[in-house]
Amino acid sequence: MVSAGRAENGSVSVDLVNVGDFTFIGTGSEWFWTMVSGLVVAVTFMVIHRQLKAQAAANAFQRIETVHRRWASSELVLARLEVALQLRDGTLDVADDTRPDSILGFFELVRDLNRQGYLDDEEIARSFGAAIVVWWRLLEPVIQAQSSLEGDPEMWNGLKELHAMVTRYDRKRGVDRAMVLTLSTEALLATVIKRETHRLTLARDAASGFIPGG
Repeated sequence: MVSAGRAENGSVSVDLVNVGDFTFIGTGSEWFWTMVSGLVVAVTFMVIHRQLKAQAAANAFQRIETVHRRWASSELVLARLEVALQLRDGTLDVADDTRPDSILGFFELVRDLNRQGYLDDEEIARSFGAAIVVWWRLLEPVIQAQSSLEGDPEMWNGLKELHAMVTRYDRKRGVDRAMVLTLSTEALLATVIKRETHRLTLARDAASGFIPGG
C-alpha cells in the first residue's frame, strides 16, 4: 500500500512517501538514499574499470606495435640479412663487425621492457618467440665470443634471458617449436636469408610505388 502525506515539524513541513513499511522520501528514508548512493558508486566503479581495461589494452597494443615497427625496420632487416649471409659464409668478424650488435641491441630493449613491466611474458612469447629462438641459435656463439673478447660474462644477456623465458612459456603452454629447434644451422640460415630478402624486396617495392601483376 502506497501512502503520501505531510508531516509538520514546527514551521517546517516534510513530504512523506511510504510503501508498506518503507519510507522513500522524508524522515526515515535515509536507508533508501544510502542504497542509491551505493549503487551509483558501484556503477561508476564498473564504468571506470571498463575504461581502464580498454585503455590498458590500447596501450599494450601500441607498445607491441612500436616494438614490431622497430623489428621490421629496413635497418634491422638489412642487419639480419647481412649477419645471416656472413654466418653462412663464415666471414663474420665478431671483434669488429657491429651488425650483430643491432640485432642483439633490439633484444636487450625487449628484455628491459619486460623487466620494467611494459611487455609481459605472453606478449613477448606470442609476438617474438620464434625470432628469439632462431636468433639465440644463430648468435649464441657470437655472444660467447664477444663476451670472451670483452671479458664481460654478462654481455648481451638480453637474448639469453628472453630465450629462457620463451622456453618456460612454451613448456607451460605446450607450444611446440620443433621445426625451428631441429633444423640444421645451414637450413635455418637459408630460411632466414630468404625471408629477410623478401622483406627488403617488399620494402623497396612499396617505397618505389611498384604495382605487381598486370
